[in-house]
Amino acid sequence: MSTASPDQSTQPVEAAVPGRYELVLPPGWVRIPLREGTKEALEQILFSHMGRVPEGIPRDDAMRFRLDMRRQLEKQARAARRNGGLDLYLPVLPRGGIFLMASIPFFVG
Repeated sequence: MSTASPDQSTQPVEAAVPGRYELVLPPGWVRIPLREGTKEALEQILFSHMGRVPEGIPRDDAMRFRLDMRRQLEKQARAARRNGGLDLYLPVLPRGGIFLMASIPFFVG
């Protein structure tokens, strides 16, 4: 038995889509916009942050490493955009000598 009056009953609430958000990134993380500027952001990341290859990768394999990284980044960005993503955040610099394999996608609700 409910004692709530009709005025106090729970009404569905519409979810508001944020018009803007801010995220403070840890060092070594970058933002890839998924709506516009994706290609340019990926190019900048690949040329400015991925210039060094991790220790243990032979110099002869550096180009292959960069191509593999490019394919992986493009694949992640396409998947996030296809699923309604706004932005994709990725670590691009090693932490403690190790490249992190992680991502943070932001989606429109």
